[in-house]
Amino acid sequence: STVALYITFTLLVTNWRMHYRHEMNAQESKANSFAVDGMLNYETVKYFTNEKYELKQYDDTLDQWEGAAVKSQVSMSLLNFGQGAVIAVGVTLMMIYAAQGVVDGNMTLGDLVLVNTMMLQLFIPLNFLGIIYRALKYALADMDMMLKLLDTKRTVKDKDDAKALNVTDAVVRFDNISFDYSNDRKILNGVSFEIPHGNKVAVVGPSGAGKSTLARLLFRFYDVDSGSISIGQQNISEVSQASLRDNIGIVPQDTVLFNHSIEHNI
Repeated sequence: STVALYITFTLLVTNWRMHYRHEMNAQESKANSFAVDGMLNYETVKYFTNEKYELKQYDDTLDQWEGAAVKSQVSMSLLNFGQGAVIAVGVTLMMIYAAQGVVDGNMTLGDLVLVNTMMLQLFIPLNFLGIIYRALKYALADMDMMLKLLDTKRTVKDKDDAKALNVTDAVVRFDNISFDYSNDRKILNGVSFEIPHGNKVAVVGPSGAGKSTLARLLFRFYDVDSGSISIGQQNISEVSQASLRDNIGIVPQDTVLFNHSIEHNI
């Protein structure tokens, strides 16, 4: 009964307190995102003198993490206390029964020592099992976000029989393509044009008209909703993404520099 009660108590309390661990991980991830955003966009933060606002966001998130961490520690102390209490009460009752057996003459002092030693030898590895189970649940909780990420299905993926892009005639053709990022606003609707080999084409228009979207679709960062994009006679949806991007050069609008040497950036 003591062993069954110990195992049941350990499983129930460990599973109950795991939501504190999940909350800690969520708040830690949120705090890291605030810190990275503030550092990467420090010029914008300083333009609008919003240092205090960014710090407050970070501090508030850390306060919530701290609250979850305290609850996690308190619940772990409760678990340890409960485990110890179950063992102490169980062993005490067993020793009382064994002592009564000695008094009644049904057991010897050797039997009493045997019961005590056997129970202690039983509960020491049982306590270790509780620690291992708790560590395992912690590890699963810490990996939860990674496991969810791994379960996320890719929206753009190569076909099983995708071939490498073979550029012999570098004619880029957009054929009646339509695309939207969300259902409430259409970005491109029935767009068709062709860029012959050796020619230059400029796409002009107001912000949000879909100029950058054309480049993203050409690189297959997204797949078109309808229509097709081809290079030469090859539909880019039927070739591998790596070979497609290896054959396209781009000069980005924004200058991006890695915090490394000039050679590394080149």
